[in-house]
Amino acid sequence: MRSLISKLRLERLLKSSGGSSDKSGVKPGRLEIVETQEALAVAENLICDGIAHYSENGFSGSQNGNGAAAPETLNAFGRPIMNLGAESVSGAIAAGAGMGLTGLRAAVFVSGDQLSEGLNQVQVLPTKHIPIVLHASFREASGAESSHDGYHSAGDMGFFQAMPHSVQEAVDLTLLARWVAERALLPGLIASDRHVVERVVLPTVELVREFLGESSAEIESPNAAQLLLFGG
Repeated sequence: MRSLISKLRLERLLKSSGGSSDKSGVKPGRLEIVETQEALAVAENLICDGIAHYSENGFSGSQNGNGAAAPETLNAFGRPIMNLGAESVSGAIAAGAGMGLTGLRAAVFVSGDQLSEGLNQVQVLPTKHIPIVLHASFREASGAESSHDGYHSAGDMGFFQAMPHSVQEAVDLTLLARWVAERALLPGLIASDRHVVERVVLPTVELVREFLGESSAEIESPNAAQLLLFGG
């Protein structure tokens, strides 16, 4: 999976910079100085039809403090974004799963500290082949509060997972996770640190449209199993 992610990321960057045969002229993005969760919220608000969120302490995302878009926000495809707040991690994951099962592009923002509390819901997502992206924000503090147990516990549940080392990697892997999830029909888990502030190239509307396409668009079956199930 690591080699696949690296290959896809390289292909996207090459296309964005004009280093491939793609002559679409799409600009790679705009340079900003932001922290990780703000950058992830910007990216997912362009990508998603719906966002579910939970944060006991109000830090698992940005913009409205939880990854949610401001009222009247439209995604890159001109559609309003559905925001669902939950009273628990399990509730947020269930809400995201529900949106994914109806065909909406959905993301879930939760605190990594409480991710373990939602593992019963998490383990259902791969079995139902729900292509959503789950963002878990972990604390920087040392000791029990910085535990990554939830991230590691999800490792054998059928997710593909990534832990970016920079804000730019977090944004790039968010786009790639969506691309992979919709073709593998599996959920992705992106774990990140909420305190990092860096320079980052944020995606543009044009880039999201070019790279991901419409959520309702047909895509070529990527393997024999899906071809057998869905045709091609």
